[in-house]
Amino acid sequence: MDETGIRMGVGGQQYVITMAGDDDAIQSPSDTNREIVTVVETVAADGSVLAPFIILKGKAHLSKWYTNTKLPNDYIVGVSETAYNNDELSLEWIRHFDACSRRRQTGTWRLLIFDGFGSYGTKELIDFCDDNNIVLFSLPSYTSHDLQPLDVGVF
Repeated sequence: MDETGIRMGVGGQQYVITMAGDDDAIQSPSDTNREIVTVVETVAADGSVLAPFIILKGKAHLSKWYTNTKLPNDYIVGVSETAYNNDELSLEWIRHFDACSRRRQTGTWRLLIFDGFGSYGTKELIDFCDDNNIVLFSLPSYTSHDLQPLDVGVF
């Protein structure tokens, strides 16, 4: 599993239409007006993909976010004030991983390889994994190109 941040907002060229000589109307696009969305992706050893866990910026879910959406039912959406993962969302994600991977499980144990992000090492998350036969394997830092295939092949 791995996570990536996606910057929402202007991604390409912009055109500004203004009156001739009105130089004050022309401004460079600001990097500060873009929001981040974090997506936690999980790919199994057989190449199958679990439904993503999407983290939006916010303090609470609003029901209007989910009306008339084409978002598949198995996608999970969480919120944090920064749009980044945290201890609480990591615990919610591991429960999502457990439910999705348990349906496909053939043996007793499941191996979860991750990048060593601190929120995946909390006592609550480790206890949940122990109780649900999930072995956590943290890859060493600064090994993205050699050991973290999602960093190279997906993100």
